[in-house]
Amino acid sequence: MKYIGFPRPSCTLAVMLEPVGQSPSKYSSNMKNYDYYNREERAICAHLFRLLHERLKEKHSSPLGQFLKILSQSNLEFKNGTVDFNTLQFNNVAIYCETSIIRDAYQNAKPDVNGFMDRMTRLLMKQENVKDCRLYSQLPDPLSNISSTHPKQIRQKAESKGIKLTDGESKVFGAMQGMFNAKPDLVITIDNLLFVCEAKHTEKFDDKQLIRTWNNLFTRFSSLVRLILCLM
Repeated sequence: MKYIGFPRPSCTLAVMLEPVGQSPSKYSSNMKNYDYYNREERAICAHLFRLLHERLKEKHSSPLGQFLKILSQSNLEFKNGTVDFNTLQFNNVAIYCETSIIRDAYQNAKPDVNGFMDRMTRLLMKQENVKDCRLYSQLPDPLSNISSTHPKQIRQKAESKGIKLTDGESKVFGAMQGMFNAKPDLVITIDNLLFVCEAKHTEKFDDKQLIRTWNNLFTRFSSLVRLILCLM
């Protein structure tokens, strides 16, 4: 995987909580960094979300076009196929902030979710290298009943109801839970491309988080972008 990075800020923010009118207490030096409690990248991505919506009619010269030009210089690798950024038509443009891609796709497939969920099961079987696993539509009620069990609860519901899953099924439907819980910081669609951005500001990247997000991207033309955000 290839990533794009911006300069990392040299300072961190700290917060001090003290009663008004009183001098700092002896405990002040033990206060944690502000970014231990707050994830600034969410606020910065929200700001970027607004900026990327400006002047979309200008296409390549718009803020989105300029942003994609920067990405094009980073040798992004797509899950399937190659992309020429110079030929983008700027169709199907959408920008989402902290969105749950799989959850929304599942919601859109209702009430007939079997086809969507069976495809997801097959992809997870391949991802997890599992051969012994029933498809979603082959699971017994209530595990495949959308009115009583959300897909991310399948393994938990099976345990509570005493429904036996094979080791492979437990692995696959456990991974499915992670897919539904994933909420990338920023998602951009344009033409038939999907850019999923995981962002950090003062914290380091968690490789496990990046791998989990990468595994969640099974759209035909998609790429994971790692952004190190900096307030300008």
